[in-house]
Amino acid sequence: MLKAGALKFFTMFRVLIPKPIALALLGDVLLLVKDNGIQSRYTSVDIGPILPVLMTNLFGALGKPESEENQYIMRGIMRVLQIADISPEVASPCITGLTTVLNRVCENPKNPVFNHCLFEAVATLVRRACEKNPSLVPAFETCLLPSLQMILAKEVTKFFPYVFKLLDQLVDLNRPPVPPYLQMILAKEVHKQSFSSGQA
Repeated sequence: MLKAGALKFFTMFRVLIPKPIALALLGDVLLLVKDNGIQSRYTSVDIGPILPVLMTNLFGALGKPESEENQYIMRGIMRVLQIADISPEVASPCITGLTTVLNRVCENPKNPVFNHCLFEAVATLVRRACEKNPSLVPAFETCLLPSLQMILAKEVTKFFPYVFKLLDQLVDLNRPPVPPYLQMILAKEVHKQSFSSGQA
């Protein structure tokens, strides 16, 4: 209760608390709040020293049975990935964690806000990490493609827009020529879509 009260106090008066004091008080807990709703109060420089611990704790919280689809935790992961400087050491456990959560959610998608934040976190991680370090693209494809193929095979239609957005990202990040397995997935889906629209 004390921690919850302290966090509530901090969020209410965050504009009045200087950033160095807030960082010293929060320690391992970091709230990604925005000043005046526009600019992030914390930058990648602020998050950098605690980023591995922060991501480990956020994914650990998602692993608890009572918070498997907690939209606030996923929103926190998404926001951290939006502002953090993502190194390969951080990117690898993050994509593995996000893929594990994605596979679990595909079985029974319940929380649309959680699902949206999950796919946004994946898209942000892919974009930011691979633009900075293109050598990560094959590792991300290896991790993500089985999950994306599973979504398409099981016809989890709620996720189709997200899947096609991620496939588009992966195609854009690949240097020509596009890998054969991506061509195969896209050709299969185009054929399936043209076949179903031809019968309509």
